Amino acid sequence: SKVAINEKRALFSSLNALEKIDLRPVLPDIKQPTLIVHGKIDNICLFGAARYLKENIKNSCLKAFENTGHIPFLTKEDEFVSEVERFLRV
Repeated sequence: SKVAINEKRALFSSLNALEKIDLRPVLPDIKQPTLIVHGKIDNICLFGAARYLKENIKNSCLKAFENTGHIPFLTKEDEFVSEVERFLRV
C-alpha cells in the first residue's frame, strides 16, 4: 500500500541520517538534564556509545541495564519505567 511504501522510505531516510550525521560536536552544548538508558549487551548500539554520551553531556546520568540488549524499555519494562520516574522526580 501507499502508506507502507512511505513508511519504508521514512525508515530508510532516518537510518541514512543516523549513518551520515555526526552530532558528537554538539553534545557539550546540551544543558538539559539527560537520562541515558542503555543495555549492557546491546549489539546494535554498543555500550561504549552510552559511556561516551555520559562523558560528553555535562548534566547527564547513565542507567545501564545488565544482561539487556537494545530495547530495555520492552525487555525490562518495569525497571525502565522506575528509572524514568526516578529521573523525573529529581
